[in-house]
Amino acid sequence: MDAKFQELWQERLQPWLEGLEKERKQATGSFWIWLFVAIAIVVVGLVVVGSMNDDNFGFFFVFLVFAFFAIMAGNSKISKLRKRVKEELNTAIAEACGMAYSVRPYSPARFSTFRQYDLLPVFNRKHFEDHFSGEIDGCDFELYEAHLEQRRRSKNRTYYVTVFRGVLMRITFPRKVEGVTVITRDQGWLNSLQKLSRSFGSTKLERIGLVDPKFEKAFEVYGNDQVLARYMLTPSFMERLLDLERP
Repeated sequence: MDAKFQELWQERLQPWLEGLEKERKQATGSFWIWLFVAIAIVVVGLVVVGSMNDDNFGFFFVFLVFAFFAIMAGNSKISKLRKRVKEELNTAIAEACGMAYSVRPYSPARFSTFRQYDLLPVFNRKHFEDHFSGEIDGCDFELYEAHLEQRRRSKNRTYYVTVFRGVLMRITFPRKVEGVTVITRDQGWLNSLQKLSRSFGSTKLERIGLVDPKFEKAFEVYGNDQVLARYMLTPSFMERLLDLERP
């Protein structure tokens, strides 16, 4: 795999990035010019407002708006170039690994399953990006970043707050499984306020007790088959999940 990536870098990525160097310098130069323009606008605004006798903060606000748009104009080329580089690099790496890549998937496959298992908070707006999918060792998978927002209302306005921002993964199990097992983070003292069972559709999920105290402290496990849950949660699997929790 290292040799494959070395070949990918030398034959495709490095020449492509070197070809973008001129465009990068132009975009950077354009940004600094527009930044200078924005600073000049603010300075002029301060001089003009300072020469007036009355309080004219509203008039100075107009100068700030023009300065803001100047900075946005300067950053636009850099932003577009950054997106191009990101998409090309991720696409090339995905292809080298036999995967597919999408910058902004509309709705990843089986995303609703995360909600059905109560693994995600309630949200009103969703956004996905950097979607990788493929197959490794006979297991189909997909991995992507999700940004979920919940709508809130105050007396004067409606706004959104982030309730989840992170990576979601779905991996098929290599064997046929006739049951449901759910692993969630431990809720600490809130566990005493929750029921010891959950449900998935018409399937009742009971609390699964495990012998690993470290794992029990970090996670909660529910399922409808005690034997199946313990079969899936092998010592090596639990250790890998704990490794993800460690800083």
